[in-house]
Parts: sequence; C-alpha cells; structure tokens
Amino acid sequence: MKLSTNFTLFGLNVKAIQSYLKEQAKDRRGVRVTRRGDLVYIITAYTAFKLPAVLYPDVIQPVTLRECPADGVTIISAQYGFEAEENAPDLVDIFKNHAPNEKPVERTPFLQDIPTGKKKSGLARLFHIGTTPILINADYDSMVNPVQFTYHGTTRGYSPVYAISASDPTISVIMLPIKPTAEVEALCKKMFSE
Repeated sequence: MKLSTNFTLFGLNVKAIQSYLKEQAKDRRGVRVTRRGDLVYIITAYTAFKLPAVLYPDVIQPVTLRECPADGVTIISAQYGFEAEENAPDLVDIFKNHAPNEKPVERTPFLQDIPTGKKKSGLARLFHIGTTPILINADYDSMVNPVQFTYHGTTRGYSPVYAISASDPTISVIMLPIKPTAEVEALCKKMFSE
C-alpha cells in the first residue's frame, strides 16, 4: 500500500481526505457536516475535522455535492446523497469533547502492520506520549503533513490524536486510535523509557 503525500491547502492532503469521506459517505449517517459561524465541522466514525468555511468548496463540497450548510444546519450522508438532518446532535460539542489537548504527542517514523479482518492487514503509525503508545491508522495519519501540524493527546485510556495546524489553529483533525498489542506496549516502554 502506498501512502499518499499530496499535501495542499495548509498541510491538508485534500485527495486523501476526499477519498476517505467518499468511502464513509457510502454508509447512511456515515458523514455529518455542520457549520458554526466561520467554521465547518465534519464528523465520521473514526475521524473529525474542523476547517474554516472558506475551505469547504475545495475540500468538502466535492464529497457532499452541496453548498456549505447555513449556520447551525447539519447535513448527513443518506441513501441518495447528503440531506439536512433534523434534531442533529451538536457536532461542535462532540468535536470539543473528543479533542484531547492535555499533552504533546510525538509522531514516530514507525509503522505497525495490523490485522483489519478477513485475512487483510493495514498499517498504523506509532505515536506516543512518554512510554504510552498510540496507534493511528496510517490512512488517517496521511491526511495531514506532520511538518505543518502539532499533535496532542492524553495518557488516559486509548487517546485520540488531535492534530492542529501550526499556521492556522482553526484547521484541526481528530484521529481515533487502534488498541495497541501487548508487544507494541512493551516495545514502546523499552524505546521511550527515560
């Protein structure tokens, strides 16, 4: 598997993001998009994005095939494209509640082969806070340029990684983790113990 490194627009890999969102949008309720003021929030089962609304036409509209929602309106992937969602959960609160911002997270060059089911495997990027490992699907990791983003997380439980653009903090991505194996935990303790 070749990981995409086509970074454009403030360090975002637009092609990787669009490809991922199109795949998630095949599921009903797989992608939710809401606008709050000058920001757009996009939530899926495994990732969440916060972008300035001015980036919506270039990044998100090719997926939704709709104009940016009006302030406070949420659209959701449905059987025949995206439609307005009545009584939608507050995506802004969901985003803020899942954005761990307690400790800096270090991204490593190490990729771990992980089983994905039915005799398939994938790659996960190893991140860590001290000796605590955090595995993130390599496809999610490839959505942002590590040179242009800072990473944050927490050591409680399995922490998502919260990537924030260094040049524009209104651009951020939350990536949910994969549970590390005992082998990965032992290796991380050995490699990063002080």
